[in-house]
Amino acid sequence: QTLPAKYHLVQVAMSHATAELYCRSEYGSHLASIHSDEDNNAAQQLCFAADIAAQQDFWIGLNDIAQEGVWEWRDGTAFDYGSTVSGGVDPWSTIGSGNGQPNNFNGNEDCVQFTSEYGF
Repeated sequence: QTLPAKYHLVQVAMSHATAELYCRSEYGSHLASIHSDEDNNAAQQLCFAADIAAQQDFWIGLNDIAQEGVWEWRDGTAFDYGSTVSGGVDPWSTIGSGNGQPNNFNGNEDCVQFTSEYGF
């Protein structure tokens, strides 16, 4: 499914790295970068429109792969939205089992997902 050339929703299980490669090869772009309420709402609406029956998670481009705790987007743009400091939304769920994310479980969590468990 697609919204006006902004985001594509691919419901195929793959790793974050594979999803990034898929975006590059299929669309000539990167995993989603979210810089505003408009971006966030567009991505959420695409997920809601998919009429998901079971819990699903969707990769977005935010990660701290290069340096733990230093968040950046796959396309190289600044992490300027998604924190209470920037006036955006708090990107980490505080509901249910999502409380305390990101927690870098086992020292090996570096990538961010939209998840249907918390309404995206």
